[in-house]
Amino acid sequence: MKHTTPKKYLIRTGKLPDTFCSVHNCITQNTIGNNNGNLLFATAVQRHLSVPGVSFEADKYTINESAAERINEECDAFILPLANAFRSSFERHLIRYTKLIKKLKIPVIVVGVGAQAKVESSFDELKPINNTVIEFSKEVLERSSVIGVRGAFTAEYLNHLGIKNVEVIGCPSMYYWGKDFQPTLKVSKLDQNARLAVNITENIPEMASFALQNYQRYPDTFYFAQDINTLQTLWWGLGKYGNPTNIHHMAHPFYLMNRVRFFTDIYPWMNFISQRDFSYGSRIHGNIIALQAGIPSVLIAHDSRTLELAQYLGIPHLQLKELSQFSDVSELYELVDLKSTQKRYKKILKTYRSFLEKNHLAHTLSHDAEKSGAATFDSRISTCVYPEPVTSETNTDPESISERLALHRTNLSSALSGMKKKQAALESELSHLKAQLAELLEQKK
Repeated sequence: MKHTTPKKYLIRTGKLPDTFCSVHNCITQNTIGNNNGNLLFATAVQRHLSVPGVSFEADKYTINESAAERINEECDAFILPLANAFRSSFERHLIRYTKLIKKLKIPVIVVGVGAQAKVESSFDELKPINNTVIEFSKEVLERSSVIGVRGAFTAEYLNHLGIKNVEVIGCPSMYYWGKDFQPTLKVSKLDQNARLAVNITENIPEMASFALQNYQRYPDTFYFAQDINTLQTLWWGLGKYGNPTNIHHMAHPFYLMNRVRFFTDIYPWMNFISQRDFSYGSRIHGNIIALQAGIPSVLIAHDSRTLELAQYLGIPHLQLKELSQFSDVSELYELVDLKSTQKRYKKILKTYRSFLEKNHLAHTLSHDAEKSGAATFDSRISTCVYPEPVTSETNTDPESISERLALHRTNLSSALSGMKKKQAALESELSHLKAQLAELLEQKK
């Protein structure tokens, strides 16, 4: 494919993958967009589009229509890797994106958007956001050829709304390594020495109970947390205490035994999880990153977004309602069929590549890494320094405590300085008002 250079793409992400961001800034600036899985698919898209001469600018999850003129002048396209954006709680963001996109004159490409509803739900559940989704989709399609969606449910939903230029592509995170995707079985079966990884979605007690039960059988298990609330709990040492079966309580054995890991960048996360034998859980990107790290995984699908992705991508899975039929992780391990996953992968990779080409995006997926630019991207990432994973011992580590106290002092000093400036401004304004009042009183005499 012919490459036109140089080009600059504005991309929806909290941070670029070669940018260092401290844990403190990750929390205060929310660079993970509430879930570190967001960094995985955003980074994957950047790797796929990193042909020679292409650069990226992170939008840092800001949606400011007043920046449209600058974006039109400085950027060649706006790339929107999205997750479960078609849901009620995200509607206000869709509205703001639509206002911004209306003012853009450059291509706008949506990569991997999904609708979120209950499993076996009808489209009626999404009815309140229909008009917003229609307007957003139409504006995007005025600036691109086709919208990439996560699975059949989302495609059918958009078709139901009259949006026809839709193609199922899954999630770009699945294609991270392109043709070099190669998960393997490290062990033929799991025993008590198995090295496991588990991921758990909030408010799914069945998943948390299953994980705790199996932690007692497989003590070399790490819980890979993903949501920002857990990150704050780990970092500040604050959290709820109570029922120890609830994964989000500090009294949970995973916390007490220092078996929780939170990564604020995907590369340390991928490296760490590559040392595990098997991953399971209810978070889609927690299991996709395991596959990209070369180990098998099984997803427990709990809603339409996770189910449609697993079905399309060929990831071994079961529905949450079926989990009660299993008692041991080894039974989940038996569901792994990497030959089937690889066969499916070859087909869907071609579809994803075709989607990028339909939207006139030069990519790294049709050539070897050296020629495509992916090797340069990987080389740059390999030199980056990233924060260590946050653990339940982070809040008791003296060096970590010292760092956070220093940050507190800096923040307090800055806040105090700001308050003093405001006080001086108010005093000046008050003095001015007093002078005006005195003048008015003098005039009345």
